Amino acid sequence: MSTATDCPSHPRSVGLALALIALAGGGCAAQRVAISGQAPSAWPTATRIESQTIELVAVPAISRIVHLSLRGQPNIFHLNPEWIGQLQDTAMETTGRYRDFGGAKLWNAPQNAWQHGKGGWPPDYVLDSAPSQFREPGPHALTLIGQPSASAGIGYSRTVELTGSSVAHQVVMQDTSDHPTAWGTWSVLCVRPEGVVFLPVPPDAHLWAGDQSTPAAFGWKRHQEVLVLEHPPEKGSKIFCTSSQGWIGYLVDHQALFITYHADTAATYPAAEASSEVYAQGEFIELEHIGPLEQLQPGASAPFSERWHVVPGPPAGLDIDAQAAWMATTAQHLP
Repeated sequence: MSTATDCPSHPRSVGLALALIALAGGGCAAQRVAISGQAPSAWPTATRIESQTIELVAVPAISRIVHLSLRGQPNIFHLNPEWIGQLQDTAMETTGRYRDFGGAKLWNAPQNAWQHGKGGWPPDYVLDSAPSQFREPGPHALTLIGQPSASAGIGYSRTVELTGSSVAHQVVMQDTSDHPTAWGTWSVLCVRPEGVVFLPVPPDAHLWAGDQSTPAAFGWKRHQEVLVLEHPPEKGSKIFCTSSQGWIGYLVDHQALFITYHADTAATYPAAEASSEVYAQGEFIELEHIGPLEQLQPGASAPFSERWHVVPGPPAGLDIDAQAAWMATTAQHLP
């Protein structure tokens, strides 16, 4: 059983912490929940919160949410077995030795504006996986207070709060520099393979693939107004979509995961990015939600929010068309 870490000393981080604690509606709790019998327990700072239906594990040491599932069910998130229990390589920005732990992480968009590495890779070490400060603003909530990135000029803090069968994911991006910044918050959920991705594509959808080809070239199939990708994909792909329907769905192990958010087709998004993105390859899939471009002055901040819903999957035996219809209908009726 470990105790909560001290409050951050950086003044900008303190501002982020206070903003998120206010959003969560509480003060700090004094202890964490120990993890046993699970891979996330390999990190000594692993912390679990649970509701009557779902459970979540966070690791402040790598600024990650590493487990999400219905209670007692397999982890929906993918964890790279090579890096379980380890910390990020602090020299990754110059060496390129990026440890992609998996789980849920935060990046800054657009990727083509990242100022380190080559070809927009690797991500910013500080935002991606530098150790975060930790708070428990309530019995079913936790806050990770990230460090400010000198390279990006911003810092992130986020609160996850369990309410019924969903997780409210609230992020504050703050300009921690002495100059204006322009970024969008980028939420990335790395999920386990062998599942099925569902992406709504209504008539107003702006849809494209990363290499300027079509989603069909990578094995995506259309079922009414939903694109479906069954894992493993025919080949690796990156799909971009901005539409009036703000959700992405994933089915695995009889569990249905939905990421839901306010869809704003009139917003300006970071260059070459979309509000919904899916990166698929053989070992894992990344479900990504990107917020509008936020132009911030020093000290200013911008909120970002989404929900992660986890519910039992559809009845067994449904074909892919029926699964797509079930996911679309369920998404419309989520609280």
